Amino acid sequence: MNAAPKTGAYFLYLRKVIMSEEKEKQGAADCPQKEKVNGGQAGGHSQNAADQAAGPVDSQLAGQGQNVAGQSQNVAGRELTGKAQTSCAAEIQKDPGRLAVLERIKEYEKKGWWTKDVEEDPPTIPLTPDKVDYLNKKLSNKILTWFVNIGARRFIKNLVKDGKMIIKEIRGIENFEDVEEQGVVITCNHFNPFDNFAIHYALFPYMYNRSGRVLYKVIREGNYTNFPGIYGLFFRHCNTLPLSANFSTMKKFMEAVKVLLNRGEKILVYAEQGMWWNYRKPRPLTVGAFKFAAENRVPVLPMFITMTDSDRIGADGFPLQEYTLHIMPAIYPDPEASVKQNMTLLRDKNYAVWKDCYEKFYGIPLVYETEESSISGAEKETSAEGASSSAANMSSKAAGGSFTSGGQASLSDGVFAAVKSSANSGNSSSKTEAASSSAANMSSGSADGTSSSVESSSKEV
Repeated sequence: MNAAPKTGAYFLYLRKVIMSEEKEKQGAADCPQKEKVNGGQAGGHSQNAADQAAGPVDSQLAGQGQNVAGQSQNVAGRELTGKAQTSCAAEIQKDPGRLAVLERIKEYEKKGWWTKDVEEDPPTIPLTPDKVDYLNKKLSNKILTWFVNIGARRFIKNLVKDGKMIIKEIRGIENFEDVEEQGVVITCNHFNPFDNFAIHYALFPYMYNRSGRVLYKVIREGNYTNFPGIYGLFFRHCNTLPLSANFSTMKKFMEAVKVLLNRGEKILVYAEQGMWWNYRKPRPLTVGAFKFAAENRVPVLPMFITMTDSDRIGADGFPLQEYTLHIMPAIYPDPEASVKQNMTLLRDKNYAVWKDCYEKFYGIPLVYETEESSISGAEKETSAEGASSSAANMSSKAAGGSFTSGGQASLSDGVFAAVKSSANSGNSSSKTEAASSSAANMSSGSADGTSSSVESSSKEV
C-alpha cells in the first residue's frame, strides 16, 4: 500500500474552485486599468453624495456642475470597466481538465454510458468494517463529527457569502416540511462537488441545530478512504455513509441505513451515480437509492438543481453557475406492492418528476444525443426501467459489447442480493460463501451483463 494516498480529480477540482478568490485577486492585479477605473467611479459616487448632502438650495445649485461632471466620469468609468473586465476575462484560459471532462460527457451521452464517471479518480483503498463507524457509536467519532459539522456549516455559508456558490432560488421547501419528522431518502442530480452543499444550505433552518437532525450522505468508497488533510476529515466525519466493495462492510452499511431511516433521519443518495460536471439533463436512474426506501417503507424526496450562467468567470475559465434548487413532493412506496415492485415504481416516478422539472425550467424537451439518433426523453425513456435497459444496450453496441461501468449500481445491487442471501442462510458457511461469491460476480457486471471491475465501481449509488 502506498505511504500516502493519492488525491483524485474530484478533490483537485474542489480545491481549484475554492482557490478562485485568490486567482480573481491576482487577475485584478494583472489588470491595473480596472482598479483605476473603479477608483474613478468611486470618486464620482463620492462627489454625488457630497452634492446631495450639501443641504441649502444655493449650495446644491453651485454643485450641479460638479454633479454633472461626476456623472460623466461614472459613465466613462463604466465603459472602461466593461472593457477592462472583457480584457481580463479573455486572459483567463479555460481549464484543460474541465474541457477534457466536457468531451467525455459528450462521448458518454452518445454511447449511453449514463453511470460511467467522467472524472479520472484514482483506484480506491478498500474499506473494511473496522475502519468505519456508520452510527458514530464511538465517543471520539461523535466529538469529531460535532466539530466538523460546525466547520462545514461555516464553510458552506462562506461559499455563498463570498459568491463562490450562487443559490438563486429555493423552490418547494414546503415539500421538505411535509416529511420533516420522518425518515426520508433524498435524491438529487449530481453535477458538481458543490451540489450537496446547496442542499445543506437550503436545509440549514431545519437541521444542524437543537433539533439534532443532520443530513447523511452516501458517498463512494474512495472519497472516504483516499483523501488526506482537511477534506479527508470532512469526508470521514461529516455524517457520510461510504459504500464498499467489501461484503462485510456493506452488510454493516445496510444495517446502519435501516437504523437511520427508522429513527427519522434524511439520507442523500445520488441515483445517477457518477458526477457529470455541469451536466444539466437528468440521467436515467439506478435502483440503489430506491431499494433503501422500498425496504424501509419510507418516502423518496426528489430534488433537482437547475443552472444558469452567471456574469462571473470562475478560476477554471467557465461562468459560475447560478443554482435553483427544486424540491418536489415526496413519493411514497405502494403498501400493497413488493419491495422489487416499489423499487421500480419509485424510480420511474422520480425520473418523471425530474424530467418534468427540466423541461419546464429550460423550456425545451429532454433530448439525449445518442449515436443512434436524437431521441427525446419521452420517446426513449417511457420508464426508468426502460431507460437503464436502453442505456445498457446502446453502450454495449457502441463499445462492441465491452462496457465498463464507472458507477456502483451493479456493485450495490450485488451486495444487496448477497446480504439478503446471507441473512436467509443462517449459520451455513457454504451458503455465506456463495452469497459473497454472488456479490462479487454481480458487482463486476454491468446492467447488460458485461464486465466491470469492482475497483472502478466504487462510485456514488
